[in-house]
Amino acid sequence: MKPIVLSIFICLLGFSAYAQTSQSGSTSIDPSSLELGINYDSNSGIYGIYNSVSAQPITSADFNYYGSKGLILGISGQLIGNSNSTTTTKPSSEVDLTGGWNLNFFKSALSINPSYSHFFISSGAATAKSMFSDQAELDFSGSFKWFKPSVTTDYLFGTQKALNLKFSFGFEARATNFLAEGNTLILNPSFGVNYGNLSWSTLVPKNLMQFLTPLRVTYGDNLTIQQLLAKGTTVVKKASVKQLAILNPLATLGEIFTSASGYQVNSLELGFPFTYEINKLSITTEFALSIPRNVPVYIKSQTLFLFSAGINYAFDR
Repeated sequence: MKPIVLSIFICLLGFSAYAQTSQSGSTSIDPSSLELGINYDSNSGIYGIYNSVSAQPITSADFNYYGSKGLILGISGQLIGNSNSTTTTKPSSEVDLTGGWNLNFFKSALSINPSYSHFFISSGAATAKSMFSDQAELDFSGSFKWFKPSVTTDYLFGTQKALNLKFSFGFEARATNFLAEGNTLILNPSFGVNYGNLSWSTLVPKNLMQFLTPLRVTYGDNLTIQQLLAKGTTVVKKASVKQLAILNPLATLGEIFTSASGYQVNSLELGFPFTYEINKLSITTEFALSIPRNVPVYIKSQTLFLFSAGINYAFDR
């Protein structure tokens, strides 16, 4: 019931703000546009929670409609590598449908963006996101010359539920007529913090926990993953060896079944995206750093260096 109430609230907020801005004339009236993008990301994560043992790169195609009064509709198709729960070397797929509004106030100094997304994720996907089917998001973004702060609230639900808050402090620098007249180079470095009740334990596949449950009964809480692997394939199924790789070999079975709950900082993020605009074409590359925080002792984790690149074309702008 709560997801439905929250979704209705976000929709009402969007319609209310839309009506107010339409009446006051504070929403800029720009031509509607259709945009097509192709993107690559070196790893797949969810709010800064990544599987640091085996990268899950994403290749995606996005098609978005931006209405003249703020309406946004989008569809994204994704192929995610190393993300099958049975054998991590196989990919999984995902299709996302999104609808929302882009609402501007105070001469675009404040933007409010409510949106709703539904995910279609292939069966057997081992990504942390696979346990969620829907997302309600509300983003507040400020634009004060070169300073670009934002606060984004995301509520995810499906087989599990999670709430995440992302606080971001961004900056913008522009170089007009860069390399050629009319072209623009944009740099948007940012620092972000992910805070919420989304647990790092989501990285542990459900079928792996089901596999470990009878072993915990047989061998007790004090058996380590390293000792379990030493017992050989008679105890550890070959299909489970790759899944066990995400766990700290010195972690005990008792520690693995002790999951932390509550709200906490899950990660810190540093991003350095560059965008080069050539008329209706934009090319983006980003180098990023994800620093895990409050990771349970049984999960392997490390600071990750991430890379993404994309090309986007607007049919009308």
